[in-house]
Amino acid sequence: MKINEILKEGSDRSLLYHSTILPRAQKIVDGDNFAAAVSDAGRTLKRDSYISFSRSPSNQYVKVQSNLLITFEIDEEKLRTHLIKQRRGFSLDPFVFGNTGSAAGNKNYVREYETRLNLLGREAIPNIKKFVRAVHIFTPVSIKDRAAVPTAEKPPMVGGLSSEFDPDWKQKQDGFKSPLDISREQENQLNQLIGKLEKQGIRVHLYLNRKDFLSKAVHKSVRPKGNGIIKAIKALIAIGTRGKVKLR
Repeated sequence: MKINEILKEGSDRSLLYHSTILPRAQKIVDGDNFAAAVSDAGRTLKRDSYISFSRSPSNQYVKVQSNLLITFEIDEEKLRTHLIKQRRGFSLDPFVFGNTGSAAGNKNYVREYETRLNLLGREAIPNIKKFVRAVHIFTPVSIKDRAAVPTAEKPPMVGGLSSEFDPDWKQKQDGFKSPLDISREQENQLNQLIGKLEKQGIRVHLYLNRKDFLSKAVHKSVRPKGNGIIKAIKALIAIGTRGKVKLR
């Protein structure tokens, strides 16, 4: 493995990454643990369990990723120490899921950096503060777009109030959530997640896009406070505008 494949922040510690969707991140933080998987590729394991990590911050298990908004950054040595103190049997092993030799496997599993934490037993790993160094959040496009609209340019029917006009109000009348409703719901979920991480003493970095995180541009992130994600995004946008940085 090349040295630049391990993200370093002022030390020689090795890092692992666990990127996931928002609902799964909420379960990790709410339960204060990493639950182990007991099935693989749809097949139930006969015994024991595992947790998938990546040694690349890009989390490239496969070539095309789903909407992974949250990345947990893990100190590998602290994770090992934590497991040893718990008397857990474990191993951290490279794993290439797509190493099948098939054309489909070669196409979709490119530069795969998965590392599996193979565990004896099926218990979750509690007390994530012991080994999680930071949590990185990538702003959903819908929330970024809402934060980027100046108040003066919002529809006049809001009457200067803090509420937002929902252009899809008819969709709500028909019993469906509108895009604005979904965006607000996601905003509330992220605010709750950030607030809980604050209470657990885990630092959070918010980025306008994943590329800034992958390029180690920590200066392009902010440390949001609970219930303040929109304010934090506005600050990021303002910084980018002043620096004439094209937002992606």
